[in-house]
Amino acid sequence: MPPPGLPMIDSQTEQRRFLEHFVPVRGSLRTFFYAATRDVHEAEDLCQQVGAVLWRKFDQFDESRPFSAWAIGMARMELLKWRDRNRKASRSRSLSDAAITALAEAAVESAAVGPPEPDDRAAALKNCLDRLAPKARQAIEMKYRDGQQIRAIAETQGREVGAVEMALVRARRALKQCIEQTMRQGQNDRGRPAT
Repeated sequence: MPPPGLPMIDSQTEQRRFLEHFVPVRGSLRTFFYAATRDVHEAEDLCQQVGAVLWRKFDQFDESRPFSAWAIGMARMELLKWRDRNRKASRSRSLSDAAITALAEAAVESAAVGPPEPDDRAAALKNCLDRLAPKARQAIEMKYRDGQQIRAIAETQGREVGAVEMALVRARRALKQCIEQTMRQGQNDRGRPAT
């Protein structure tokens, strides 16, 4: 099946061809959007939007070039549109064109290397979650697994909203560093010859 929200293409062969290209790059697109928005829901919405654009324009894709670079180029354009639409509504600083370009370049490099195995990433996340302090882990799970608002987390934990926000920032940073370190170590271990 094509990604959600996309029109059906008559030819099943075309669908298969598209999905063979799109599925491997979807994680890089989601990561690119999350890095730019810092909002998992916005990132998923943008990923679906760019999937629809790629689907509509798939006949324009030059198969002699990497699909990931083409897809991330389209994603960059969609992110610029999103930023411009939200600039007035948002009080926070928006990303500059240069920052978005840098994120896109990093996403292209990441897509070229390829994502880690999903099982490895899931194991790394579980291991790193287990290392968090209990209240930090509870806050992360309530926010990202259960979709709770920060105010509800603060009430549950008997803390101020600002304290929960800071705890989440620190916990996300710790998780990111732990996962990256775990994945690097796993790649190094796989690269070593067996003894």
